[in-house]
Amino acid sequence: MRRLVAAIIIPVSVATSPVAAQWTGTRTGPRPAKIPDNNLSKADLSRATMRSFSKCVIGVSRQRVINYLDTFPSSKEAFELAKGLSRDDCLSGADLRFSEKLFRWSAYDELYNAEFNDHDLTTIATIPETDYVGMTKGLNAEQYQFVAIWQLGECTVRAAPKAAQTLVMSQIGSSAEEASIQEILPFVSGCVNKDNEIKFSKAVFRGVMAEALYKLAMKADGAATARGSN
Repeated sequence: MRRLVAAIIIPVSVATSPVAAQWTGTRTGPRPAKIPDNNLSKADLSRATMRSFSKCVIGVSRQRVINYLDTFPSSKEAFELAKGLSRDDCLSGADLRFSEKLFRWSAYDELYNAEFNDHDLTTIATIPETDYVGMTKGLNAEQYQFVAIWQLGECTVRAAPKAAQTLVMSQIGSSAEEASIQEILPFVSGCVNKDNEIKFSKAVFRGVMAEALYKLAMKADGAATARGSN
């Protein structure tokens, strides 16, 4: 299969000022996001807070999050739905600078951990490869890049499913996360064209693996349901 080309680095930051947004009042459902207490770097702290925020939003509005994930990244529809999901009541002690792209990947991370923590990785091999090249027709440069990232994610997860799963299920900023990334990296080179340089932030790399795992798990789950109904 012809490999597409992708390179993307998207930073996100979290302010930790004492005047940051606070959640007050009474509500049901998951607790709002909180800044983790463990000793994380600024970058890892940002990722952990976005993940916590995503967990809260999914707990309050899961179907709306699913509808949002069905939109094309960075599209007008995606931004409109993401804006509606950016809830102040899902923050506590944190002023999160909302990133539509990183929220998307954090949501996939949370959904995979919540719904497929016992995912049978052998089912991935039963799912036909996605025709990503066919998806690129008529796309602009930014849209093309996202399709290339999808292809890279699926290819890498197929090549190293256990390492990808360990990465997505690891604690952000942990030694297990770093070890999983190092284990996966050699497989990435086999998923890109020769001499192409791929650069990802840690947040994006983990998110890409989470999205690919979730989509493949959903397809395998759907295929199993279809077989069971026959």
